[in-house]
Amino acid sequence: MEDKKKGQKTEIEVTVKPIINVNVGNTSKKKKKCCACSATVNSFNEADNTTFRIQICPNCSMEGSSLFVQSTDIIITSSSFNLPKCYTTMEGDTVLEVSGSGFANFIGLPFQGTFTLMLVERAGVEEDDVLFAFAGIGLDNSTSTLLGSIHEFVPDEDLSITPCNNGCSCGSPPPVVQPTSKVLAATGKPRGMRRMVIVKPDGEVITR
Repeated sequence: MEDKKKGQKTEIEVTVKPIINVNVGNTSKKKKKCCACSATVNSFNEADNTTFRIQICPNCSMEGSSLFVQSTDIIITSSSFNLPKCYTTMEGDTVLEVSGSGFANFIGLPFQGTFTLMLVERAGVEEDDVLFAFAGIGLDNSTSTLLGSIHEFVPDEDLSITPCNNGCSCGSPPPVVQPTSKVLAATGKPRGMRRMVIVKPDGEVITR
């Protein structure tokens, strides 16, 4: 009997369940970074020789966004952007805030860092605000740091903020703003304010 039992094979019942792949919303495709609004700034201020060429979310997508800022002794360009925030103030002003990373060249010294940008389209006023700040470290192995800010008042026709629909397309690109290249009439406040500071490793501070 024992030899018979040894010769018998034990049968095990195995149930195999089919694997079902579920693809929700086609997650394999990258989602486009849609924007709440888009903005264009194309301005040149003769009084302090400052140029802004800015495109944020053209066609309401982050693709194609760019920033170029040039003033006395400094040039700043963008390399990447985060999604902007857009809102309307209690006074009815339209505001776009955005941050990103980029490069700066100040008095011939190269820097890499991050920036913040605020655009304010004033309601019922002939001039708008561009507020820009940059913080970076030197690329010349000197470990110098650069801190800078620019606040410029630009003609209303030089700055445009356009709301986007819920989708990635507004239906039409933002308007192309042509620089007026004019100096606004004096209203008791400066047309622009700028401050750039370099701190060197030995403690030397250079300001402009």
